[in-house]
Amino acid sequence: MSDQPLWDEISRPSTDLMLRQNNWAPGAQCANYYRVVTGHHGVEDTAIFPHIRASYAGREPVVDRLEAEHLIIHGVIEDDDRAWVAYLRKSPILSTSAEC
Repeated sequence: MSDQPLWDEISRPSTDLMLRQNNWAPGAQCANYYRVVTGHHGVEDTAIFPHIRASYAGREPVVDRLEAEHLIIHGVIEDDDRAWVAYLRKSPILSTSAEC
């Protein structure tokens, strides 16, 4: 008599957990990167750019462009986050997971 059916039943929860973790890991890494980028841009927007505007005449066009690029990057971050959430919601391993 083979123990394989029993082993399959026992190992299934850990396999599901591993698959869930594999699905969530890239999202967690992206979220951390986005947090760093957002913090970096926040410091520039609130401290560095105003200082450059006040201290260096003629640099306004450069600061204007950097501020515009921050808005573009923020939009990309939001789009990517929405796409990742949509992917996770469609993942069969996550949509059938049991409550913890």
